Amino acid sequence: INHWKHHIRTDLPLLDEALQTNLETGNHQFAGMSSHLSCVTALYAGLPLREVEVRARAHIQLMKRIKEISALYVIQLVYEISKILQQPILHKSHSLNSYIESVSSIDLLYKLQDNYTLSGYYFISQFIHAIFGTLDDALYTTEKAKQYVRFSLGTVYIPNYHFYDSLIRLRMANHFEGSGLKDLLRAVGRNQKKMWKWAHHAPMNYRHKWDLVQAETERVRKKTAEAEKLYQKALEGAKEHGFLQEAALAAELAGEFRYQLSDRSGAKSYLVEAMDLYRKWGAESKAAHIREKVPTLFDSAGPKTSSATSEVVTAFPPQNPIEPAQVDLMAVIKASQIISGEVERESLMSKLVQIAMESAGAEKCGFITESRGKWTVEAEGNAREGVVLSKREVTQTDPSICFSILLYVARTQSYVVIDDASNDPRFRNDPYIIKNQSKSILCAFLK
Repeated sequence: INHWKHHIRTDLPLLDEALQTNLETGNHQFAGMSSHLSCVTALYAGLPLREVEVRARAHIQLMKRIKEISALYVIQLVYEISKILQQPILHKSHSLNSYIESVSSIDLLYKLQDNYTLSGYYFISQFIHAIFGTLDDALYTTEKAKQYVRFSLGTVYIPNYHFYDSLIRLRMANHFEGSGLKDLLRAVGRNQKKMWKWAHHAPMNYRHKWDLVQAETERVRKKTAEAEKLYQKALEGAKEHGFLQEAALAAELAGEFRYQLSDRSGAKSYLVEAMDLYRKWGAESKAAHIREKVPTLFDSAGPKTSSATSEVVTAFPPQNPIEPAQVDLMAVIKASQIISGEVERESLMSKLVQIAMESAGAEKCGFITESRGKWTVEAEGNAREGVVLSKREVTQTDPSICFSILLYVARTQSYVVIDDASNDPRFRNDPYIIKNQSKSILCAFLK
């Protein structure tokens, strides 16, 4: 019930805690449900798709280990969808439905006769079809999802189902007229009545959803001024509360609206913003999809990804990179609980260094801070002697630290994970790596 009152992202630590408790007590069925909802919540909450992919991959490994097959199917679907969206080349819409069916093994889901799992399949399929605007398949999946609503009451699926159901129907409104159109608007009105109630209690999650559906409703009713205001309000609300995918969708629909009104300049402005927001979310294929839909608006090169991390990856691909998902999921949960429960800074740093060493199987580990250009090793440890609170200042010539990696991570505020540092073209000339013939190195920026 947390998401009915608080930001949906605050569900994630609660689900991690539930997962750990159920694993400790041997309740694998509820562990699977917690794992399932954790990945779905990350997707709906608008977390960067790379984070969704990494989370889902870790949960897939865990579900395989405890043989929780029902949850595994849904998590695999979340994982594959996050990958589809991140592809730089557009995934062709005509094959999207068959692809979803192939990766989720729909026949096996029916054989399991697990309605909760089937509900997840149809709700997530509804989501991806709504994002890509594959309306025939979207209408089919939203009708199928309706049959499974009663099996997912109280979960994040329900408000998102009503949101995407309304958008799908309104985007198909031009196929209806007369009594058919009135029935469509009545169905959307019923959804909006529920959304308004949810928005009253948790506006950070649901008010921008109500605004966007209402904007589309006013578009169908040909109330241009009202629609324009609501599109902008939905866009601003979604951005304010971190729902990148819904901010992008609001900008996209506003752009299509302006295009229908023959306002090419307004349409391009909104659609360029939509592409930028989709890219920030990580959805390169969706950004390409927008460009493909209205190529005449984009007669020059479109927006390009400008992050430093993307440029480095392109220029210097790491050798045999280690995926962050290979870090044990339970170690992440354990660390999050220590962070929330520890109030003494020194004790916190010591425990984090210990967990990092245990989880990664590292020979040594350190916690390093920077203040006004001065670097301090706050805590460090090795596999033989354990962890000590050193509080020692170091310089860029210190032979015990690989400063080229440290400076890169500090500058980009990202992370570096390397399988064979001695052969990595970015850092292999660092004195530390040359001296120690280093192999696996992980360095992460913490805020």
